[in-house]
Amino acid sequence: MYKKPFKLKTWSIRFTWLFVIIGVAFLYLYPVISCRVWHDQTACETEKWQQRNLPNT
Repeated sequence: MYKKPFKLKTWSIRFTWLFVIIGVAFLYLYPVISCRVWHDQTACETEKWQQRNLPNT
C-alpha cells in the first residue's frame, strides 16, 4: 500500500488549531502584558475587568 509521507490536511488542521490557540492566548494575555510592561492605563483597567469576571482559581 502506498502511504503519503506528508498528510497536508492533517497538518493544516493542526496548524489551524495551533494558530487559534495562540491567537486566543495572545488576546487574553495582551492586557496583562500591556499593563505590566508598558504601564498602559486602559490595559490595566481591562486586566482588572478580566480578573473580576474570572472565577477564583
